[in-house]
Amino acid sequence: SLILRRTSATDKPANMSIADSGSAPALSGDEKSAVRDTWKVVYPHAEDHGTTILIKFLTENADAKKFFPKFQALKTADEMKSSPVLRDHAKRIMNSINDMVVALDDTNAQNAQMNGLSKKHANDFKVDPKYFKVISNVILSVIAEGLGAQFNDAAKNGWSKLLTTTCIGLKSAF
Repeated sequence: SLILRRTSATDKPANMSIADSGSAPALSGDEKSAVRDTWKVVYPHAEDHGTTILIKFLTENADAKKFFPKFQALKTADEMKSSPVLRDHAKRIMNSINDMVVALDDTNAQNAQMNGLSKKHANDFKVDPKYFKVISNVILSVIAEGLGAQFNDAAKNGWSKLLTTTCIGLKSAF
């Protein structure tokens, strides 16, 4: 199982960049393989990793909490970690990422998925779209920290490109 390890600033993977505008970048064959291989390690523990991602996102971006009415009463990381409502949302995030990984060779499926989520987030939840890039960077850092040396250049580049595609798609209805 993947155990998230603490890293120092010097351990941070270099050259990871996520964009939220422009054209969705194409992944090379090696990058697709690296994304699939690393996801096989992460996804079996989706709820726990998604919870870690969501807690990190909310604690580092307290102003974003206003977009999550069901999380308002959760004040500490421990309260968030044990919240069934937060854990359920974390699972939904991870399942959406899984859908993107499964559809790596089908950009039409990826676009359809992201367009649907974009409409919900724009029309129903009225979120600020700047947070898509913010949470994508949190996702990238948590995956990178958890995988350590397994998060090689192909994985870094592949995940950066996939999360860029995700961000661009999530902003499509805004």
